[in-house]
Amino acid sequence: QKIKEVLLPDGVIVFNSVSEESKALFTKGITQINKKVTQCTRIAVDAFNPIEIMRAE
Repeated sequence: QKIKEVLLPDGVIVFNSVSEESKALFTKGITQINKKVTQCTRIAVDAFNPIEIMRAE
């Protein structure tokens, strides 16, 4: 809830997720402040440690 105090009304949150757990926690957290994931990009150099960059509005 703290982010709502500093985020502008049309503000965007971007998060780099390296695990399914952190992705789920981010999605749960933004849902609690009435935001949703609007874009998700996956970056992987090989089969190990892909990164998902998620944008929420």
